[in-house]
Amino acid sequence: MGAAGHAALDVAANAKTVTMGMRSSPPTIMAASSGRAIARALAAMRWYHAVSLDTLHEGVAIRWPLDDVAVHGQVPIRVHVAPSDRRLGRAGSDTICKATYRALRSCMYMRGELPARRRAEGRLQDVVVHRVASANALPSKLLNAVEKGHLVDVISYLSDGVDIHCTNYIGDTPLHCAAQFGHLEIVRLLLAEGAVIDAKTTSGWTSLHYAASYGALEIVRFLLDEGAAFDAKDDIGRTPLHEASGMGHLEIVRLLLEKGSAIDAKCDNGWTPLHSAACLGQLEIVRFLLEEGAVVDGKDNKNGWTPLHWAARNGYLEIVIFFLKKNAAIDAEDNFSRTPLHWASLRGDETLVMHLLSVGANVYALDGFNMTALQYAERHGHRSVAELLQQASPK
Repeated sequence: MGAAGHAALDVAANAKTVTMGMRSSPPTIMAASSGRAIARALAAMRWYHAVSLDTLHEGVAIRWPLDDVAVHGQVPIRVHVAPSDRRLGRAGSDTICKATYRALRSCMYMRGELPARRRAEGRLQDVVVHRVASANALPSKLLNAVEKGHLVDVISYLSDGVDIHCTNYIGDTPLHCAAQFGHLEIVRLLLAEGAVIDAKTTSGWTSLHYAASYGALEIVRFLLDEGAAFDAKDDIGRTPLHEASGMGHLEIVRLLLEKGSAIDAKCDNGWTPLHSAACLGQLEIVRFLLEEGAVVDGKDNKNGWTPLHWAARNGYLEIVIFFLKKNAAIDAEDNFSRTPLHWASLRGDETLVMHLLSVGANVYALDGFNMTALQYAERHGHRSVAELLQQASPK
């Protein structure tokens, strides 16, 4: 463990709590192998995105690199995961890696985000590198060849009898990898050789989820033509349409709807594809989904937020304007009776607050704590926003 690891408070191997070394460089989390605990800790550290992991197993730090540089200029985190039983061997190591990977995904959803992403060759790519620097956890040579797009090597390994259904530690088959990395010819080959088109990873993703999320239009088209389940759900209920909508892949969204994907499909937290698009600022997707008849005021399960709440909360002015043109409820209340104006005021977003007021948002609305938007602006020190709200609510 490096200096950053020692900067964090130590946690017993079987601990159920998480301690964060906020002053270390980079910040460090010491945790038990509880995925939920790690997720809660990462969610609390909402200003960090890039993550590197050191999984402690049998007294040895197993390096699981995600990215050595910060995403969009943000500070990396180092996460040290201590298994509750260090005698579990390879199964224990794999379990910890899977739990941590799921925790990373879960914490982003808890914050209304997708897993951390980075730009590469004009396309959003997962920061997560699907490998563990341990001989027991490395993907097979076939998986490596598929990821790199080496068609000749893939053919050779299959001819040598390598299992076409082999998986890495998060359950990716060669077909998942080919779809994820955009290798259409390898996708064709694998399906011709008997790959299971709707096989799921440990998190429930199919190859279509990967292709839709990564913007691989031709692979999406091919998989659909071959009979892939267009509304397959992952372990949190998200469909390929949710993924394509959140990532802004308009042509894939269009194609999935043409093939019959449910436009208002809800995942476990009540999100529809429109929630995904609004939360992540995908204006063209929002526009298209509403033109195709998506429900504009659907609420999620956890917070009761409509897509308009999400757009206001995250500061997407153009999406807010478009929602209101489509008759979204301007004073829709979430589970705490907060309106979009409350959330815009909490953000301190002067332009957004000004627009909401100009189209009739109720400046006197009280939330469940009997707080107005003005009171939130004042409490959080947003003076210019508070002045706007005061002018709009003369006594």
